[in-house]
Amino acid sequence: MTEALAEGDVRAVLAPLAEDFNGETWNLDQRALRLLLQREMRAHERVRARLIDIDVELHGGERATASFQAVLTGGSGLLPDEGRWIQVETGWRLDDDDWWLISASWEDVIGR
Repeated sequence: MTEALAEGDVRAVLAPLAEDFNGETWNLDQRALRLLLQREMRAHERVRARLIDIDVELHGGERATASFQAVLTGGSGLLPDEGRWIQVETGWRLDDDDWWLISASWEDVIGR
């Protein structure tokens, strides 16, 4: 997903989202998240995410959570114009050998 974001490919970023995805922090469904990503990509020539401190926990054989910190940057030059540091919690479900993102919540550590 981070590589697709760097390439500006919204469709690929959203590919692992489950149909019932819920972006809990802002109550975003798949459509709303797609619109938000498209807006940010129009506003910034380059959008990047670097994930750190990734912690994955399996819950049985078909559920997992992943928590991490993300440094998000946007801009048009070599150095980013904007940046945020956020803490993210995600929920995943295994269906037919594929992992689907079913939920995400986040809060600012630094930024905005």
